Amino acid sequence: MLTGKFGAHRMQSEKFYAIVLWNRSRTSNTKNMINITIAARAIRAKVQVALFGVALAMSLSSGANAQDTTPPTGTVFRSGLWKQWIYWAIPGPTAFAAVQRIVAEVNVSRSAAGLPLLIADPTLEIVVSVFDEHNARGNNGSSTYPTTSNQEVFLSTFVLDTAGGFEVLFLTDPLRSNALLATLKGVPGVPATIERKMEFNLDDGIEKVETEWKISSALGDRIEFDAHYPSTSIFGRDYAPASRVVYTNINLQHVSDLIYRSAPTKTYPLFAHQDGSYLDLTDHAVHVKIRVKHHDTDVNAIFNDPANLPELLIAADRDVRIESR
Repeated sequence: MLTGKFGAHRMQSEKFYAIVLWNRSRTSNTKNMINITIAARAIRAKVQVALFGVALAMSLSSGANAQDTTPPTGTVFRSGLWKQWIYWAIPGPTAFAAVQRIVAEVNVSRSAAGLPLLIADPTLEIVVSVFDEHNARGNNGSSTYPTTSNQEVFLSTFVLDTAGGFEVLFLTDPLRSNALLATLKGVPGVPATIERKMEFNLDDGIEKVETEWKISSALGDRIEFDAHYPSTSIFGRDYAPASRVVYTNINLQHVSDLIYRSAPTKTYPLFAHQDGSYLDLTDHAVHVKIRVKHHDTDVNAIFNDPANLPELLIAADRDVRIESR
């Protein structure tokens, strides 16, 4: 059983999805409703901790948790302004077996350090995310001037732990265009060449979004991420923090805890202001293409299992701070 913050917000997240499904049913046929219902059941239990784009259950709360909205209490590890796209899929059997191997690897170090062990779950999603960043900063807020922009892709999954927690596990270090973040600024990551296109066209009041990304590294990694969709395909939105007091005080809200495979004994709490939109991948107007070729055989297996089940696309604008504790 999951406890703590997750348990406190479970009912609110389920209430939101009941509203979403009711609204969507007015324009969806029965087949689409079945698909959406399946997706909703899969994600409603994780909506509060969704990686870099979902803090809905917390944003629905009328109050604010002071622990989540105070100024930094640890080292500021990473921060920036992100325009982000996040793809979720349920892993197939080959993918999940590879996830289990990586979790077992991470748990060797965590066990030696006396930390809660991570638990892989076949119902928890694997994630591919890209983001375009401005005012990118590393440890202690250090700037990457004169090049303060950054493009980045990360590959991750959700995990449970033996203490009842819920985290995001980075399956490999992110690939990023700003090499200073991976070298001088001490943030785990691999320098990469990244080409991207982002287009936002307004046609008769309908926004049409097209984004295309091509990422490559000297290690032989090749990743493609393409997403095309109209704003009419958005079936749900969230914003955080919901509290006007928290927002006007410029406090960020705790969204999730991150664990890097390359730093398995550290936890990195992520805080953000954010505005997210959810897109149903069964909608014929939503087109997403993901291709991953990675030098790590387990990572490659995870994202190339033909039995992986696409679930959700999230688009988000975020002001992010990641701490190291």
